[in-house]
Formats: sequence, C-alpha cells, structure tokens
Amino acid sequence: MPDQRHEVLGKAASRAAAKLGLSPTQYLAALGADLTGSDGISAMDEDGLLDPQSTTGKKALQIIRIYERLQNQTGDNAVAMDLWMTTANRRLCARPIDLVTKTHGLDQIEAYLESMAQ
Repeated sequence: MPDQRHEVLGKAASRAAAKLGLSPTQYLAALGADLTGSDGISAMDEDGLLDPQSTTGKKALQIIRIYERLQNQTGDNAVAMDLWMTTANRRLCARPIDLVTKTHGLDQIEAYLESMAQ
C-alpha cells in the first residue's frame, strides 16, 4: 500500500526534472520507464506514485539530488542551470541533458557535481 512518501517523491522528482529542463520523455527514460509499454509510464503506477525503495524511486532521488546540487552551485539561477545542462562538458564528455537517459548517466552527473562541491 503506497504511503505519502510515494506521492511526495513522484511530485518532487517531476518538478526537479522540469527545472533541469528534462522533457517528459527524458524524465521517464532517466527513471528507466519502459516507453514501449502500453501506458508509456510503466515505471510508475497509474497515479504517478514512486516507491522510494524501488530502482525507479532511487533514480528519482538521484534526479532530485542532482537538481539540489546544481541549484546550490548556481545560486538557484535558472539560466545558469539550463546553460550547464545544455552545454558540452569536457569532463563528462557530453552535455548533461544527454547523459540523463544513458545507463550510468545519472551516476556520472551526480559524481561530477559532488566532486565540484568538495
């Protein structure tokens, strides 16, 4: 039985993804959603609830952490966050926005932002 955490996580991750400039398709792909499924959002239940203990929920938490780290590093400047997400990064060898849908893309982005904070 889903509790309030499931709903909060789904909403928070969706907002963070939007603020990072992810399209709904990119967001679902980052969560590991099966976009070929009949409903298009098989990573979530029909109400968009996410279990924090599931693989999908853990990826949602990663998206939130990435947003929070980037928000802290840019001083909550939406233009700077957008520029960072859409500009090729030498260390990541890609644009962060393109990495979010790759297998270890969220891990790479999170590790990079974490190293910048230290």
